[in-house]
Amino acid sequence: MFGKWIWGGTVADLGTDGAEIIASRCADEGITDLYLLVKGTGGKLSYLKTQYTDILSRKDRDVLQETIDAAHKRGIRVHAWICVMRDETYKANHNDAGVWQYVRGRDNKFITPYNEGYREYIGNVAKELAAYGIDGLHLDYFRYNHNANGWSSEDFERLAAMGADLERVKELIETTNGYNGRVEDQNYVLNAYRNNDPDAIIISKYRTKNIRELAEHIIKEAKTVNPNLIFSGATMPEGAYDSGYAGLNYGQSYDDAAKLYDYICPMAYSGTYGKPETWVVDVAEKAIAKGNRVVMGIQAFDEATSDRIMAETENLRELMRNPTYAKDMLGVAFFRSGTFDYAKATYDNANKRITVKIGNTGSSAYTKICVEGKNGIKFTNAAIGEGFDRNATASVASNGSSVVFEGDELLPVDKIGYLCLEYEGDIDPARLPLLVHIYRSSDEMRIYTAVWDANADNYN
Repeated sequence: MFGKWIWGGTVADLGTDGAEIIASRCADEGITDLYLLVKGTGGKLSYLKTQYTDILSRKDRDVLQETIDAAHKRGIRVHAWICVMRDETYKANHNDAGVWQYVRGRDNKFITPYNEGYREYIGNVAKELAAYGIDGLHLDYFRYNHNANGWSSEDFERLAAMGADLERVKELIETTNGYNGRVEDQNYVLNAYRNNDPDAIIISKYRTKNIRELAEHIIKEAKTVNPNLIFSGATMPEGAYDSGYAGLNYGQSYDDAAKLYDYICPMAYSGTYGKPETWVVDVAEKAIAKGNRVVMGIQAFDEATSDRIMAETENLRELMRNPTYAKDMLGVAFFRSGTFDYAKATYDNANKRITVKIGNTGSSAYTKICVEGKNGIKFTNAAIGEGFDRNATASVASNGSSVVFEGDELLPVDKIGYLCLEYEGDIDPARLPLLVHIYRSSDEMRIYTAVWDANADNYN
């Protein structure tokens, strides 16, 4: 499985044929699964077949249906992506449904997971989406956003019913956050949990119970309409290796997730977390050890680079080949469409030729493209093909390690171009043969390089 998250607005902004454009690009990339945002953190709905017509983001077109139609023609699955517990629209209209911050009250946009009105609403949304021809329902923002949130009087009553000592609970949260004159110790409640403090453990159990029960409700409601839906969840990565942190801060349990979802998408954004490119493998292995099937979320924004995107993809591909993990390591998903682009390299091992297809989907011309050989591949010749500026230059490195194409208008906006390369060495389908770097002026873009066998017509 190779997926990517995509905003509905990304499709709509491309015009009336936006879904066709996106689906065609996805087919080129080798994308098998699209996670289309139909209910974001703002709470607006971007599908037309709903009883909640007053909160539609647009009423002129049904981007969800358009995407389903375009993607299914190409064999691509579509998952309706919904942000669950952050909902600014519902919170604005139902303030009492909001999560209570310990000292500031309901000052944020998150929703209390056991609020009956919201449970009914989100259950109805799930049923409406299940009535579409979607392949799956993808749940995101299914969490508390901090251990200081979730502290209404009702929360305390519920904790007491579970046997918690409320004075100790207050001490744990107040000391962790430096509230009510206490000296702040950010790890106080976590260390208490790790030392088997009964009240810290109850807090974690309480929060994970709330998240689990809301997930069970949504899944149950959707299944009344379509029992064959695929259910997936976007999860914070800490749950794979630190259940105490995940439970106390997010209310997320990877043990629960293994029972709830067909697979999870741990958002292992290594750049944001300051981790090496091998970290995604560690998160995947630990998530699988807790009983989950996994499609790993790869960062393709902010700190991400082409090298990092491809290194993480290759690391996870290797894990997919490991017999210990192959059954449960299903693939990767990139966050998100619009923050990275792709190049498609088609190789002919018999004739030692590679064709690189590149489409400029941005707002200015590409000025330089560097094709870097990997895993023993050396380039012997290169030429500029259709779509590129014929006055541009192509330079093969003296050792054959790379080819650089340059020109002020190397590839104009909205153009598709082809680069032709000859090489020596044998391409192993299990190993990345090349990596494409694309520049606008001096700025390097984030690029995912898809590789295909021309003779087998096979995406690798």
